[in-house]
Amino acid sequence: MERLGIDLGTSNVVVTTILPRDVLQVYDCWNGSCLLPSYVWLEDGDNPIVGEIAKEEWERGTANCYRRFKLDMGRGVSYAPGVTPERLTQHLIEHVKQTLLGGERSVVEINAIDEVVVTVPDGWSSTQREATKKAVADAGLNIKSILSEPVAAAAYYSYFHKQDDQVVLVCDIGGGTFDISLVRVLENRKIEVIDSERNEKAGMWADALITQTFAREFNERHFGLNIPTDAQRLLETMNLDIKAWLREANNVKESLNNKRVSMKREPQPAKPRLNYGDKRAELQFSYEQLKNVLTPLVNAGKATIQALLNANPAHPPDAVIMAGGMGKMQMMQEMVADVTGYPLEALMNFGTEADRAISRGAALVAYDKVQIQEVLLHSIGIATPAYDNNGRVIVDSAGKSKYANTIIVKKGTPIPFEHSKRDVFFETTTHGQDQINVTIVYGEDETL
Repeated sequence: MERLGIDLGTSNVVVTTILPRDVLQVYDCWNGSCLLPSYVWLEDGDNPIVGEIAKEEWERGTANCYRRFKLDMGRGVSYAPGVTPERLTQHLIEHVKQTLLGGERSVVEINAIDEVVVTVPDGWSSTQREATKKAVADAGLNIKSILSEPVAAAAYYSYFHKQDDQVVLVCDIGGGTFDISLVRVLENRKIEVIDSERNEKAGMWADALITQTFAREFNERHFGLNIPTDAQRLLETMNLDIKAWLREANNVKESLNNKRVSMKREPQPAKPRLNYGDKRAELQFSYEQLKNVLTPLVNAGKATIQALLNANPAHPPDAVIMAGGMGKMQMMQEMVADVTGYPLEALMNFGTEADRAISRGAALVAYDKVQIQEVLLHSIGIATPAYDNNGRVIVDSAGKSKYANTIIVKKGTPIPFEHSKRDVFFETTTHGQDQINVTIVYGEDETL
């Protein structure tokens, strides 16, 4: 019986299974790498090409190439007729299945895939999770469960660090999202989720911030140019030169960080060579510049961690884990150590295994080696008219009725759950009314 843990990342997909004697096997079957780039090229408009080739075509500016579509899952987005994030995700999973199972793309011998556990960012709504489940099912795989990415990293940690009753803070900084979870590791390899937070300022955003600096300096050197300097616009660009700059920004980021870690001092500046049309420039980009440029990302991460810790004063972490590609960055580790008060040298860093940790954790859950008890991270309620002390509906300055969030299921309720709320009754607005519209609220706000 073959089960898989699939880390369905914004930047890359990683797949792991478990061999006899509990050997964790990460499939290195995409050009010798365990990282399958999360790019899809619809060749001729309908023939899906996935991975490195699709990434190369995106960099060349070929039409019908897509990336970062994971962030739009379950949001009703359509890029073209019949082209949705869900459909593109299905193509990714189909490629994984074909690579492992058989046919022209098969490179390993697996008779059947029985079940898979797929990871998604922390805090994804039920709509986003269901969209992911459907994409996996439409690709022909049986999904055992959806697992949040930092919880998967915690599962991997717990399997090899046999300390019971530990509160662990997991900081998973990937390509598209910065996810953090507070979990409790119990005996018998069981994990309880306490709380989580997230933002969407991660690896690709870092590349855009560096590219933004490239653009500003290029504009200064070549008067008359007006290259966009907005990070979000740069991320969404179709300009071939800017795409090359984004790739160079990632190289500069990783090179400076790796040298800083290995040398234990500030390295010599990087010298990116950039083209824009017929214009050329060689820039100097130091590690100190890198720290300054990534300050918005670092500050966003610090605020996210602080919000989680402030909301859970009764659960100070006993251990801190760094996961995800950006989790290898020295400055991100320094930020986490600073905000948590945890010694930098004591952070649990998966190092070169950071890219594999999440899929390995998912595989452990797929094979029931680690048990997960997830909880509802936000309360579920129903929007009802808000009344004042005199029983009148409260209206705002524009004359619109205000609504209250009547909570039905409280934050922290274990998932899955069945709930029957018999002590809350709602009145209809008119006598004999036979139809109602119900607005479900996901959150803690008292008024809407």
